[in-house]
Amino acid sequence: AFLNKGLEIRFRDERPDVLVHPASMTSVAISEQISAGRLAVGIVRGTVDGSERVATVPLARVPVDHVSVPLGHRLASAEVVEAGDLEGEPVLVVDRADAPYAHDAIVRYTSGLDVHPRWVTHGATQIERVFDMVAIGSGIGWLNTWQAEREAARTDVAIRPLTPVGMWDEFRVAWRQGDTRLATAACVRVVLETCGA
Repeated sequence: AFLNKGLEIRFRDERPDVLVHPASMTSVAISEQISAGRLAVGIVRGTVDGSERVATVPLARVPVDHVSVPLGHRLASAEVVEAGDLEGEPVLVVDRADAPYAHDAIVRYTSGLDVHPRWVTHGATQIERVFDMVAIGSGIGWLNTWQAEREAARTDVAIRPLTPVGMWDEFRVAWRQGDTRLATAACVRVVLETCGA
C-alpha cells in the first residue's frame, strides 16, 4: 500500500501508463506476494524473510513513542505515559504469526524495562482497527510518530507520549530480486524520494 495519497498521485502523474492497485497487507504477506511475483513493490516493517528473492532498501526509522489509551482509562489524563505505567495493564500486541517483527519488538521493549503488561493478542490489522480496539476498551495500543501525528485529532481515544523511547518502526521498500522493469524502478524511486527519512 502507498503510505499516503500524495505518493500514489505522484507515481500516477509520473507513470500514467502503469495501473496501480494499492492494497493493505502485513509485511509477511507483502514479502510472500513479492516473492511469488504477484506484487511488484511494497513497504514492509523490519527484516524480510526470503531475502534471496526480495530486495529491500531502508526507507525510514520512526520511533514508537506514543500510546493510544481508552478515554475512561486512568492513563488517558496523564501528560506522558511512562513504560512502567503499563505494568499489569491490558496492552495490545499483534500475534507473532502475523507480524513477528512488531510482536518481538514490543515484547523486547517491555521485558527490557522489566514491565509486565497483560497482553491482549490480536491479528495483524491496519491502525484504524487498533484504534477501534482501544476505543472499546480492549487495551492500550502502540503508535509511532507518524501515526500519532496523523491521528492527533481523534476524539474516541487519548493519544499520549510514551517514555522512554525504545522501539522503532523500521520501514523498507521491497521489490522482487532481479526485477528490471522500468515501472518497478520508478515506483521504488518515488517511494524513496517522497517518504524517505
